[in-house]
Amino acid sequence: IEHPDQYNLFKAETCWYNLVQSVPSGMSNRLGQSMLLLLLLCHGCRPHTPTATEQQCQSLLKQKDFFRLRTLLAAAGEDISPENTRYYQAFTDNAFNRNQASDSAIAQLFDGSRLLADSLKANLLLLKEDNDFKLGQYAQAAEANKLLLTSFWTQLDSSDLDDARNKALIE
Repeated sequence: IEHPDQYNLFKAETCWYNLVQSVPSGMSNRLGQSMLLLLLLCHGCRPHTPTATEQQCQSLLKQKDFFRLRTLLAAAGEDISPENTRYYQAFTDNAFNRNQASDSAIAQLFDGSRLLADSLKANLLLLKEDNDFKLGQYAQAAEANKLLLTSFWTQLDSSDLDDARNKALIE
């Protein structure tokens, strides 16, 4: 076995084989299906470890260095997943006043929202609200703010929460 992942797979398969062999024959099919489902679920729940490029993108976003972020995204290729590329692209589009493109990226990300962490959804809703306001789509901006306050308020720091509440009073 050449790679640690191969060893882990071999170990899991061996464990699986020993478990199935110890079960009476009538129960093995149902147990096998249940164990396979459990194994697939556990494998899919592994946390994503950000690549060095993704970490650099996050750092540039935090610093609001959108010029370097845009350049890094253009050069990154497959170092960043399409979802993460779209996330960072939404912010660079907003920074360079391409608000419709930013809103489009946000909509695509929310279509696959079960994959997004709530903190990322909150950040995207803040961005969407800003895009819609700049585009003169005040009702949509108010809707984004309402969703932010009803579903993702726990993800906001006190300053952003106060801003969102004040905007809700104005809208």
